[in-house]
Amino acid sequence: MIPQFSISATGNLLFGEGTFSLLPAELRERGYQRVAISVGGGILPSEQFQRFLKSLHSEEISSIVIEVEGEPSVTSVDNATRRVKDGECEVIVGVGGGSALDTAKAVAVMAKQGDQLSVKRFLEGVGDLSPPSIRLPLYAVPTTAGTGSEATKNAVISQVGKDGFKKSLRHDNYIPDLVIIDPLLALSAPRAVTAASGLDALTQLLEAFTSVKANPFIDSLALPAMAMIGNALPRLLDGEGD
Repeated sequence: MIPQFSISATGNLLFGEGTFSLLPAELRERGYQRVAISVGGGILPSEQFQRFLKSLHSEEISSIVIEVEGEPSVTSVDNATRRVKDGECEVIVGVGGGSALDTAKAVAVMAKQGDQLSVKRFLEGVGDLSPPSIRLPLYAVPTTAGTGSEATKNAVISQVGKDGFKKSLRHDNYIPDLVIIDPLLALSAPRAVTAASGLDALTQLLEAFTSVKANPFIDSLALPAMAMIGNALPRLLDGEGD
């Protein structure tokens, strides 16, 4: 007998080469005029991202750019939240790897909370408040294949030092409203990043497939995806640009 299981559905997803270029028009169509962008330091200087900023300007949308270097921390999220509130941003866009997307998620949540609240108070295991459901509209544009942050309902926040931790901000409502996967954004990634994120994706598939909570739905996705990675990752590392 198949055991009982449930699936948390993701939001809307748009896949294809060049789809990132469609985002400014999408934001304008939704009526947004002020956007905050959480972006990884590696993708920030890229031609694709700079074109994105110019397209926002052409659509008469102002932007605040939050550069993300390393894993998001309590301090970095709180600081970014203040910038978003001061700029009266209406929507958050995350562009980059897991750190940029997790920052976008956390800031989207915290931008709707009181000015004196830190994200730390909502983190699992260290906070004293339940994570709120309300957030700003959230768009995710992943540039690596590893973390899967664009499809999850949590953001991982760290704090280093004597009382350091790595905890999640988690709620069913934290899955992005729209995910744009543009393969062209991954082509400029360093070889080491491509290798690490590819193995990260493979590891997560293995974990899902071998989990005691595995189910036929998960198996139907994980098994062929592992085969795809085994075929595609060596070609990517050979620099074929595919």
